[in-house]
Amino acid sequence: MERLVQAKPILLQVILESDLKTLLSLRLTSKAIYDLITAYETSISKCVAGRTFSNPILLLRPNNHPEPSIKWLLQLQHRTLVAPRLSTLAVDHQRYYWRFSGQAMSIPAFDPRGDELRMRVDSGLYILWHLSDIAVVTQALDRTIEPSRYLGLGPRQNRLVRKQEAEVHSKRLALLAQLDPSQAQDFEIMHSFMGAAFDNSNLCDLNPLDWGLFNGGLSWLYWYTLRIGPRLFVQAWESESSREMVVQNIKDEWKIRSKKRADIERSYAHRFHLRIQRKVYANGLSGVTWAGDFITDYWEKRRLAGDIDVHQLSDTAGVRLSIC
Repeated sequence: MERLVQAKPILLQVILESDLKTLLSLRLTSKAIYDLITAYETSISKCVAGRTFSNPILLLRPNNHPEPSIKWLLQLQHRTLVAPRLSTLAVDHQRYYWRFSGQAMSIPAFDPRGDELRMRVDSGLYILWHLSDIAVVTQALDRTIEPSRYLGLGPRQNRLVRKQEAEVHSKRLALLAQLDPSQAQDFEIMHSFMGAAFDNSNLCDLNPLDWGLFNGGLSWLYWYTLRIGPRLFVQAWESESSREMVVQNIKDEWKIRSKKRADIERSYAHRFHLRIQRKVYANGLSGVTWAGDFITDYWEKRRLAGDIDVHQLSDTAGVRLSIC
């Protein structure tokens, strides 16, 4: 034990140079090392995160979040496992019209030529996770609002809802300020693909303005997506029954809201949409590439390479992956 204490500076340096897998193994070697990691958990977690995860968006930290910790590292690890599976599903399922085939096409799952697009969808998902985390943490810290089933039933509750939405909006704008235009575009690209999770779902109980995921940020469902985060799409793609449950949850959340509360939530979602659009076009139209452009470029390259016969081409078949 005395030798271990004397070697503390060296051990600490070794730990700081570790990746997450090594750190988790070191915690199991002895109580002394476990205690050392616990004592310097915040600093160690920051260093290990930088050595383990390469995507800078994943490492952004909204200003209302707890300090970095082992739990935070495990959360990041989970997200890096889920995001690629989710982006593969989204890119494979969402269709865009391609003029040479006269069909709505996608990039088939696992084709490496779609990796650039999938990586951008990954980044968009990481941003969505951050935006959802901001809402969850803010709500957890603010206990002035009653449980959701009672929300929106009076002027006082409406004022509290507006106050909380304003706080969430402010923190989301602070996060948005840390993104460059290309990263903001990743979020928009991601969002354009995620609607495939709800293909053929019956959301007609919602007002038409409130169920469209792409309705210029005017839909209440856009607010709900920002609140729940990628978990919404993970559950929607897990199975048919899981998707039906998600749709029912959305309808239930919609039904308990007063018109005033829904208007407040929709309004702040729209404000955020406008701000992220402003960020996307901060450098003008040059360099802005949308989801459909990636799909078109993919099939154009295959056509020019003689990789496909457009006269015999059938619509690409979707696949289902396990996400959890």
